[in-house]
Amino acid sequence: MRNFIKWLLNLVLPMRCVACGRDKTLLCYGCAGKLKILRQQECPRCRKANKSGKVCCGTDFVLNRLVVTFRYQQNDIIQKLVKQFKYHYSLELARYLRRALMKQIIEYFCPPDYIFVPVPLDKKRRRERGFNQAEVLAENIGPMWDCLQRKVHDRHQAGLNRRERLTNLIGLFSLKEGF
Repeated sequence: MRNFIKWLLNLVLPMRCVACGRDKTLLCYGCAGKLKILRQQECPRCRKANKSGKVCCGTDFVLNRLVVTFRYQQNDIIQKLVKQFKYHYSLELARYLRRALMKQIIEYFCPPDYIFVPVPLDKKRRRERGFNQAEVLAENIGPMWDCLQRKVHDRHQAGLNRRERLTNLIGLFSLKEGF
């Protein structure tokens, strides 16, 4: 029955590569080959290369040991994939992105006490999307703690430059009671 439904959906709404529009898959072999998984992490503050993604230029930055899988650039394949994943949920795309993230984590971070803390979505955006993309990506990779809460409704991050994004996040999250 599941295969019939998949066949019927593909007949009515044929799947196309998110990046180039060809083939009958969400990410064709050619476009997947153009994606380059980062071979080295960097300080999330100054972007100086280092092995672990640790902050190297001060201690007052909250994103220590940030795992980055792809370099995100405008009009790039990864931007198209992320937008497709965030705004038009696709299980196939979620699996692809999760595997890439897991590969980075295994390569750079294997401490036994590692946990994932998904960033909570605004309630309105969660209702619109029907899921939290951070939770979906963290599923089945390792222990996940739902310990953050969003304090206020923020401006959309999409369309903001790096400085505006960072400013937009100030004071936005806090720990849930009990953590």
